[in-house]
Amino acid sequence: MPSRSQVDAWNTAKLSEWATAIDTNVAAYEAKLGTITGQFANAQWTGKAKDAAADRFTEEDTQGRYLSIEIRDIAAALRAADTRLANERRILLGRVADAEHDAESPIRLKVDEKWAVSADGTVSDDEARQKVVERLNHHQGLINTAYYSMMTAASEAATAISTAAQEVRVRGDQFGSGVDATDDDFSRSGLLGEEDGKRVRDAGDKYGKIDNAILDEVASHLPVGVLTDEQLTALAAGGEVSTLPASVQDYYREFYKAAGTDGVIALSERLKEQELAGNVTAAGRRDSLANGLMVLSNEKIGTGRNPDGSLQSPGSYQNLPKEIRDVISTRVTGPGGDGNALGYPQVSDWNKAVFLADSAKLSDLIGEANPGYTPGTEFGREMIRQASTLGQLDPDNPALESTMRDYVEAGARNHTSMTQLLTGHTEPGEVPLDKDYDPNKVMKPLLQYDWSDSKPDGSAPEMFSWIGKDAIPVPGTDGNPGVTVDESKLAGRAAQGLTELMTGKGNFESYMNIGSQDDKSLGQVNPGLTQQITKSMVPYLDSIAKAPEIPTSGDILGRGDNRDLKAIRLSALLNSDPDSGVIWNTALNDKTNQYAAQFGYLDDKSENRQIGYADAAARLLGYQDQGIKAEAYDRGLSDTEAKKEAAEKKTLALGIGTSILSESVGRVPGAGAAVDIASQLIEQGIEPEKGKLPEAYYRVDPDTAASQRYYSMLQGLARSDPDFFTNPPSGAGPLPAAWLHDGKLASFQEILDSGPRSADEFSWASRKWLDATGVNYVNFTNEQAQKNIHLDDYTIDPGEYEDKVLRG
Repeated sequence: MPSRSQVDAWNTAKLSEWATAIDTNVAAYEAKLGTITGQFANAQWTGKAKDAAADRFTEEDTQGRYLSIEIRDIAAALRAADTRLANERRILLGRVADAEHDAESPIRLKVDEKWAVSADGTVSDDEARQKVVERLNHHQGLINTAYYSMMTAASEAATAISTAAQEVRVRGDQFGSGVDATDDDFSRSGLLGEEDGKRVRDAGDKYGKIDNAILDEVASHLPVGVLTDEQLTALAAGGEVSTLPASVQDYYREFYKAAGTDGVIALSERLKEQELAGNVTAAGRRDSLANGLMVLSNEKIGTGRNPDGSLQSPGSYQNLPKEIRDVISTRVTGPGGDGNALGYPQVSDWNKAVFLADSAKLSDLIGEANPGYTPGTEFGREMIRQASTLGQLDPDNPALESTMRDYVEAGARNHTSMTQLLTGHTEPGEVPLDKDYDPNKVMKPLLQYDWSDSKPDGSAPEMFSWIGKDAIPVPGTDGNPGVTVDESKLAGRAAQGLTELMTGKGNFESYMNIGSQDDKSLGQVNPGLTQQITKSMVPYLDSIAKAPEIPTSGDILGRGDNRDLKAIRLSALLNSDPDSGVIWNTALNDKTNQYAAQFGYLDDKSENRQIGYADAAARLLGYQDQGIKAEAYDRGLSDTEAKKEAAEKKTLALGIGTSILSESVGRVPGAGAAVDIASQLIEQGIEPEKGKLPEAYYRVDPDTAASQRYYSMLQGLARSDPDFFTNPPSGAGPLPAAWLHDGKLASFQEILDSGPRSADEFSWASRKWLDATGVNYVNFTNEQAQKNIHLDDYTIDPGEYEDKVLRG
């Protein structure tokens, strides 16, 4: 991401200067080229031999001029880039100037190096503050749009220049080799890739010494900017790309095939060495080397469209050479694993040590692929499966863990790959999985693996966050592809597969008591991964609760009789890490407040839906309570200790819930707020045990839960009547002035802070208002709703937990 000062220093005119220099040299070349036929025409020679030679010289002149046309195309691409980038830069910097000289803002605005707009000072007046926020948002939107437009232009310009340069090289090779070719024949691009691949493969001698000069020369031939930003955006939105230049596809396919594993690794390691020394050009070339693997394998990237609309020459895992596929797809495990081979590939002097060394270097290269470059579905699956297999070879090897992480994170970029591995199912038209594929054999080793060694902060690899981010369809906006309905459906299938994997019969116990990790739980072994799973599950709370309105796709708990049991197991697992528990329990509490708001809003509108929200809230609170106790029992706590811990965790969730309600005045709070606020507390280093969080979060009145629900119901009622709080209903007195701001209900925290007995007073007053408006809030109380949904108690005591939840 270029900074403001970097863009300010750009001199795009240099591109046109370069184009002029190219044109000058081409003109000199064409002048020399014309002397060939001119000199031959004056030769004292007659007959058929001369005629044949004349034809040949004429053809050489024609082919030479074809080459000059291609060279001039580079100059044209450079001038076009200058014109477009200069204009885009002018617009972007103009937006910055507009922001910093905004006459409508009460205070001066400023734009930092990362293009973020902020206020240069403060204002105390509410109206002025609102105006500042309005102007900030206005200018930030314009700057963002201009910035992404400029970056798209830069990406497309780089691709155009790179493609033109590749075509020059093809035409020059044809001309130099004396090969006849039509004006648009670039089929020799693959031959050039093969030639470069062979040179890379043969750059080392039998003593292991590598000729770096050859590697450096070949690296300069690699096509860069393989995909434009527009193409990457299309892929990110789940679409196809049909405009990959055939010359680029041909080059990389033949290059990888000829170079083989040894050649690709040798070139990657040379570029890595240069990158670590500060060579930015080498870094970009290494990225291109990795990007090519992703593009060649991706089934959604082709070079055109067939008459039936299908992609021409689509990507495929089979496009990668067999040597590389052998490294990625050879899985050697013991009985019961996901293995497919008894030994390692028998190529030259390969053995296990060489295989693992090559795996490390190859995965390191793949991890360099730029953001947005997604592997094909089969390629993604194979990398994730290999990571799972490697984790079972030597669980305590940090170097092996780095290889696993690179494979998993690269493979998980393809969400279809991860969904197929989680569910064991493929859709029609997709590359099928093995008939005997078992998700547990692949995913369980990855979930049970201790990922704390390969990253300084002990964080887990990125595998599941997308499931939550893609849960709900969202229209695209400038610079953001949004979430399509198909992507939401895919995420829903993945969520269901992940939930079944962790909570299904026979699976739950293996995550609460991981045998290979001294019977520790998922949260104890993998806290970061547990938090990742928790955040991915929060958007599906409506599905879990069976709420009247479910924005996500599918039922992640399934439709069987054991839904409640699965939900309790899920809650227990997500409470097995304290930080994860804070996020999960806060989200559950916040969601019940949302349901309370809907309960109030739907009064006199839909009794069935109103009751549905009460039942949904009861389910979530029941799952919360029993999940916390189940996790406590699993750690050996007594019944008394488990109930005390449950009370503390729920109190903490309520305390954070007060902050959420206080930051959500005037709107129905969303689950995202719960995750954000709880995560902020964790990121600030505040541990979620009593005594380490601010005491305010534990000084929660016993009636706070009910008061939060009443507060939300009143806010829900106000959605139908903007003047609701200024016109007390018959039978209820006016609310204290300290509880109102401009006719709206103040934040929940402000109400609690307004007096020594404000919590009791608000509880009493809100009930009077709800009674007076006819809202039957008693139906929303936990006790009544629990009776309505018939939620069994699976955690009466430790024995019941073991029989019904752990092994039931």
